[in-house]
Amino acid sequence: MSSLEPLSVFPVLRYLFFANTGISSLDPLKFHGHLKSLHIPENPIENLAPLKDLIKLEELNISDTPITNLKDLEFFINLKKFNCSGTQIKNLKYLRNLDRLEQLEIQNTPVNSLSSLNEKAPLKRLVCYNTRLSERKLASFKEMFPDCQVTFY
Repeated sequence: MSSLEPLSVFPVLRYLFFANTGISSLDPLKFHGHLKSLHIPENPIENLAPLKDLIKLEELNISDTPITNLKDLEFFINLKKFNCSGTQIKNLKYLRNLDRLEQLEIQNTPVNSLSSLNEKAPLKRLVCYNTRLSERKLASFKEMFPDCQVTFY
């Protein structure tokens, strides 16, 4: 599979998973506003802009992609599960509006702060090993989210 163009015949697609395909453009997905779950790990995708209007997304996995910026996810108000592990994401500031976020995976990234996460988010699980987070910053996070299960070492 080298393109997502054939998916245009499925306008009410709700779930999509493709990994390690070589697909680099998400442009054909910008008209799939019914998507709730999108898993696109291990693909050479560098740009999430085509997803910016997919506000019904509840799950997004962009692990092991060359993504460096989460700006286009700023208004994903329904996002509950997000995995950006293995990316070059350094800053989570664009996740501050995600007040439904329950699960966040940021392992193997250069993230060094969790302070921009929304205090109202019902975070239940955080996976953050092999990051630039300090013990002190993690302790502060645990105070803000005492019921969150944290995987860190």
